[in-house]
Amino acid sequence: MNNIVARSGLTTEQQLIVNSELEKRRKSKGMAYLLWFFLGAFGGHRFYVGDIGIAIGMILVWIIGWFTFLSLRPFGSLLMHFCSANVLTSTTNKLNLKSSKKSKCSPQTVMWLNKLRPLWAFF
Repeated sequence: MNNIVARSGLTTEQQLIVNSELEKRRKSKGMAYLLWFFLGAFGGHRFYVGDIGIAIGMILVWIIGWFTFLSLRPFGSLLMHFCSANVLTSTTNKLNLKSSKKSKCSPQTVMWLNKLRPLWAFF
């Protein structure tokens, strides 16, 4: 039903009451931005505005992302440790593979890991 049609049958006093109730229920943009800044990853601002479905989706994406990050991190660290016997050095645009002891990793794996080494430093 259209709001204008519904309000047309109300008296002036009733319309004032409806307007005051709507003003009480209005959400603050400032509060929504504060919730977004501090709880944005969890969808706190979406819960506040009333978008419950999107908020739950944001929480699920956050949980899945952290689970994926934390479950793959040990794999990368173990792979780096497993292949740490190989050291990649660079001399005059030529890559030399020096092995301090026999490693079970192929030279291609070692080259790939050494390219990713700066990324693993953050973890």
